[in-house]
Amino acid sequence: MDNNVIQNAPYYQEYNNDFVIVPGEYSPPNSHYAHISMEKYINELNLTEEQYNKLNKFKNSIVPYTIGSNGKVFKAITKQSKVKYIWYKKEEHLVEIWGDELYISDAVLRVKNRIKFVIDNLLNDVYDINFKEKKSKKNKDNLSNNKMDCSND
Repeated sequence: MDNNVIQNAPYYQEYNNDFVIVPGEYSPPNSHYAHISMEKYINELNLTEEQYNKLNKFKNSIVPYTIGSNGKVFKAITKQSKVKYIWYKKEEHLVEIWGDELYISDAVLRVKNRIKFVIDNLLNDVYDINFKEKKSKKNKDNLSNNKMDCSND
């Protein structure tokens, strides 16, 4: 075993203090909790009617871009903010955040920053609606300049 990680399990499990993380499986820890309602947060952005109508065409792309391919963005935010667990609860359109009370507000802000970043990129045609980055050099440069889009620095 290396750094408390079990490599030979049928799926990857990581032991993090008092709970087991199983990627792609809902298993929140027993800790402090906060959530972000996607619908409520999007309404708080005060988009123009034109932006809101355009965003409605992309509504199925917001969550996949926010989470990232294979959960990459949520994993990065989890690590950067030092929370234990971030999950998108599809049925309720909520992003759930679990962890130490000291770190939850940082994680909430990082997730909100990511959602805003994704919405801005969808509205500016940087992403397409099929969860693929457009291939133009300009957009590629824009994305690479915003790698720390989920940070709160």
